[in-house]
Amino acid sequence: MFCFLDFSVDVFVTVQALYDYVATIEEEFDFQAGDIIAVTSTPEDGWWSGELLDENRRQRGRHIFPSNFVTLF
Repeated sequence: MFCFLDFSVDVFVTVQALYDYVATIEEEFDFQAGDIIAVTSTPEDGWWSGELLDENRRQRGRHIFPSNFVTLF
């Protein structure tokens, strides 16, 4: 189930995961191919900030993900 979030920061864009990703540090989050992510920041290092839009799997405090695993949605 997808939902709209009430962000304290603006959503820059939404992206869709191309591949599964398993977090390797505390700030990252896991996602699966096909998941939709609301992007809130796009630093040049390629590790973007955002929120998984699946509220059942979203984990508070985890917001970093690799930009090379997603595409514009």
